[in-house]
Amino acid sequence: MKFLLIVSVLCLSATASAQISKTPETSYVIVPAQSIFLAIAAQPDCPLRIEDAQLLMPVGKGRAQYRYKLSNKGDKPINYFTVVFWSAEGTGGTLGGPPPWDGRVTDRLLYPGESVRVGQYDLPIVPLDSMLQERLKLSGKMQTVVILLVDQITFADGSKYDAQAASKSLIDFFVDRSN
Repeated sequence: MKFLLIVSVLCLSATASAQISKTPETSYVIVPAQSIFLAIAAQPDCPLRIEDAQLLMPVGKGRAQYRYKLSNKGDKPINYFTVVFWSAEGTGGTLGGPPPWDGRVTDRLLYPGESVRVGQYDLPIVPLDSMLQERLKLSGKMQTVVILLVDQITFADGSKYDAQAASKSLIDFFVDRSN
């Protein structure tokens, strides 16, 4: 039952956060790595780095949320990007929603050396005590592994960075092992 709950939460988190009817009493916990291990793919040739990633689970109604920082470590301005998440159960997909989730960082380019925070940083975070751990089923053994990676980038000059082959290989690997 725990397994199905976590997989459902992870699948739902890929949908647009703008569609969530968030109420003021909705609060979140930062999911501990011993419950769901959130990892960032090593992509040494990728000029866009994912840093400081967190998976947030709602205490009440709502959907899980991802938030992280993206840093342009390359030498070209970035116009558009796609970030995906894949879980060990073979679920996941493109993280999307309102800017910067839709791929456009802002109404301007992300220049070399610049960073941007992605996700909602204004969500109320509460400590994960033992009662909440039990209620949210975040105690016991690790339930899954989730990997974030940059799937594609379009630069201001129209050139592209493409890691879709690696992304497809990763999800195929997870799907093969989950069956």
